[in-house]
Amino acid sequence: MIVKSITFKDFRDQKVTEEFYFHLSVRRFRKWNKDRGGDLMKYLKEVDAKQDSLEALDFIEELIARSFGTRSEDGRHFDQDEAATEEFLESPAYDALLAELGSSKEAAGEFVSGIFTSELIRQGLDMAAGQEQVTVTTETVELPAADVRNDKADPEAPQEGKLPWADREPTPEELRKMSQAQLIEVYRRKVHPDY
Repeated sequence: MIVKSITFKDFRDQKVTEEFYFHLSVRRFRKWNKDRGGDLMKYLKEVDAKQDSLEALDFIEELIARSFGTRSEDGRHFDQDEAATEEFLESPAYDALLAELGSSKEAAGEFVSGIFTSELIRQGLDMAAGQEQVTVTTETVELPAADVRNDKADPEAPQEGKLPWADREPTPEELRKMSQAQLIEVYRRKVHPDY
């Protein structure tokens, strides 16, 4: 389980810091693996290898949604209620978390590795395969991230660091060329224009 302390501005413009919990049970890992045709780990490696900002952002969003929950007071249960998850996904805390994970390879790698522990992967794949032993090696996955103000993917960016879409809606072509950090910045601007 990951306990993530997130600082964000709430809808009353107050700076708030709260702890949020993220965990993926073996059952939920198996379900996700099944949803991906039994190739969840292959998919994760492909996302990492492609360095595709849009696909990486989609993966991070899905990981957050599938792993968010609340820990019981006694610490024995982890509840993953759909309504509570949806409420979190519509919150400024989620926006702050997505911005952090999208702008830092280290933070994203830590989060992914904290959810996909080697024990979870081993147990989930053992049960899926119906075998006594499955050997799995894990590695830290680095998701693409870039400095929003200095992106090499946009060769027409002005030298002073201001991107062409900084004061307007980006075109579909510009969206395809954006780094993960830039996409998050566009999303943040769209959701919280005064943030």
